[in-house]
Amino acid sequence: MIGFGFSIYKFFQYLPEEIAAGNISRPQAPRNLGMSLIALGTLALSAAAWQHRSFLNDIGAAQKRYVWSISSS
Repeated sequence: MIGFGFSIYKFFQYLPEEIAAGNISRPQAPRNLGMSLIALGTLALSAAAWQHRSFLNDIGAAQKRYVWSISSS
């Protein structure tokens, strides 16, 4: 959803001649739709991360002590 939101926003951003001619009645609508999809995707990603963490706690995986680091593989 996040990528689709960015795509919609960038696609309609390249129509300035249509906006200048007045052919588009709501020029901010694509931006609003793109931002809404980005926010919805971010919310869904956060909810999925929370659900995954909860699942790991339920199965007892959190009892194992891991050293978490961005640079470790």
